[in-house]
Amino acid sequence: MTVIVDWLARREWCLPAAAALAWWALFYPGFISEDSLITLNEARAGNASVVFTAWWVFVVDALTLGTRAIPMLTLINVMVLEYAAYWWMTTVLPKDRARAVTVLFIAVSPMVAALGIQIRRDAAMTSGLLLCAIALTRTWAPGARFSRIDFAALALAVPLVSTRQNSTPTLIATAVLLLAVRKWRHAAAIAAVAVGAITVTYAATRAAGHTSPVDSIQAVDAVMADISCLLSDPNVAATEAEWAALSPIASRNDWPQEGACWYINPMMRSRTFNAVAVPQNYDGITGVWLSLASRYPLKMAAAHAKRVRMFLPPFAIGIPHRLVENYLHSTILPNDFGLAWKFPALAERARIIVRAWNAASLVLSHAGLWLIVLLIFAWRRQQYRVLLPTCMIAVALDAGLVMATPVSEGRYGLFILICGQAATMHWLAASFVAKDVHRIEESRKR
Repeated sequence: MTVIVDWLARREWCLPAAAALAWWALFYPGFISEDSLITLNEARAGNASVVFTAWWVFVVDALTLGTRAIPMLTLINVMVLEYAAYWWMTTVLPKDRARAVTVLFIAVSPMVAALGIQIRRDAAMTSGLLLCAIALTRTWAPGARFSRIDFAALALAVPLVSTRQNSTPTLIATAVLLLAVRKWRHAAAIAAVAVGAITVTYAATRAAGHTSPVDSIQAVDAVMADISCLLSDPNVAATEAEWAALSPIASRNDWPQEGACWYINPMMRSRTFNAVAVPQNYDGITGVWLSLASRYPLKMAAAHAKRVRMFLPPFAIGIPHRLVENYLHSTILPNDFGLAWKFPALAERARIIVRAWNAASLVLSHAGLWLIVLLIFAWRRQQYRVLLPTCMIAVALDAGLVMATPVSEGRYGLFILICGQAATMHWLAASFVAKDVHRIEESRKR
């Protein structure tokens, strides 16, 4: 075993590329979900109708040459994520056999490879956050200064984190945490990345013909989901004044939705849902939420906790409602881009790897669990104190998701999942390798 690990350690740098190319070739041209098709259609039409995805649409349009070279984007996406994760691991983990095992595990895992070969923004934003964590870690020691490499990492992070709208609040919260521990230069660096992301997002929004980077529905999406989930409780009743504020948006029959507690709010797909009325009733919607929360504080807290369960500690809402959570897409949906697997028989069989990962999603995609793991390592293990800057970004990301995510999907916390599982794998591998080396030494003495 040690011979194999030593061989991996000598070729550690090429493991991410090998894993990325293997996944990309096996499932060529990648996994194409509904989100992917929406983005591709908008890139082809040159119409970024969804405000908060405008920058991502422009990126997809450029990297696919106007959707004429879509596989090129999935390859770039997975390569960037693989090497961002690799650079982070080489920054925070000591160069040893355990690190080589960890690099291999993360590189081949569906968490990185399967998400990387999709046309989704999660991989790009996670890559940007990993670059921020790298720059912070490299300059964390007292007296350490930012080098050209660190500035380059932060500069590259700007267009990457700009692909998702929750990146800016995450970076601002991280800067606040850095100020709290008196890391002034680090706070300024992260704040600069946040400003860059705001600038890119606003410029893309204007270029797409919109006046604001804030989507009118998403601004209160989470609030409406809380209300729908709460009203599905038969012991909760809205007042006539509250119904008067809610009725312009959807009917009384369509507002209560038990499904809103667990995934996308079905009310928003009902026949009576009026999207135009949402921005005209911001005050009314938030007012109803506050009113219901004041009368049913525990029930509202429970409803919200159900919706963000994957970003809370395990069993925060009791026994899990379901054992498999939404995590990794692993097919190509019907499309008019001519996208289909190059090797369908082989891809269909290999897809069982992703399905197995999804089967364990209650653990593997539970960002709240892996955040706790990260914090424990940084707090209790001296060799992992280097994870502190990473923990700050992870806490900021998770806190934002707990407060405002419209749906509980593990991929939103991909940064936390990669870092937490990498730290765990390194710890396990270090223990195993140490025992293996000890066994070999003992056998030689005999």
